[in-house]
Amino acid sequence: MTSCIACAGQIASPRHPGDEAATRRFSSAAEQSRESDPPSALNDRDVALLRHLADGKSTARTAAAMSVTTNTVRTRMRRVRDKLAAEDRDDALSIAREIGIV
Repeated sequence: MTSCIACAGQIASPRHPGDEAATRRFSSAAEQSRESDPPSALNDRDVALLRHLADGKSTARTAAAMSVTTNTVRTRMRRVRDKLAAEDRDDALSIAREIGIV
């Protein structure tokens, strides 16, 4: 595992390379999570957020359309990425397209 000061501990992930076996385990766990977590784990606001972003809206425009702050959009997007086991916003949108949400 790789030590990361920012993460305050021992971790292994694609963002913290070093231990290839740990990176493979991380990738495998993410794939299993994608397969085992049903899309129903996303609530209506999560789906609305993904649809706004899929339409190409910025964080600010998405926030205005959803009547929330930009920080709320960022926080909700982070949670959506976690639910979908996505590495970033584009990955989350790609997964949402694959499962038919957007």
